[in-house]
Amino acid sequence: MKMQDYLIKMKNLSDKLKLAGNSISNSDLIIQTLNGLNSEYNPVVVKLFDQTTLSWIDMQSQLLSFESRIEQLNSLNNLSIHFSANLGHKTDHPNWRGNKFGSNGNWRGSNFRSWRGGRGRGRNSKPTCQVCSKIGHTAVQCFYRFDKAYQ
Repeated sequence: MKMQDYLIKMKNLSDKLKLAGNSISNSDLIIQTLNGLNSEYNPVVVKLFDQTTLSWIDMQSQLLSFESRIEQLNSLNNLSIHFSANLGHKTDHPNWRGNKFGSNGNWRGSNFRSWRGGRGRGRNSKPTCQVCSKIGHTAVQCFYRFDKAYQ
């Protein structure tokens, strides 16, 4: 459940209790709201419990900011995973001739053949994985694509 929805739900419960004649104080509402959060919110919950004065509005603001930060970090982590899945690991290729740049940084010429032999995969050949260098699957299907320990 999104934080905004959770906060609305808690405020609505408080309003219903008030209509029923059992109103709760603002501080009790804040305590119950914070106690209902999962462990992902522990850093901000501890910070909010340490504050001597805390309004409902201030609590909402801090919780929504924290949720926004969590979502931002999660999206960056997902981007990092997708990026690293596209990186193959380094292998030694027998036809590699080394750097094609001279010591002065200029291009040396072209007596270089790529490690694939300069030819495509052909009609019936299978792809080579960029992650594990095995033939028959691509990095997207590779079992090791998320294994950071695999090299």
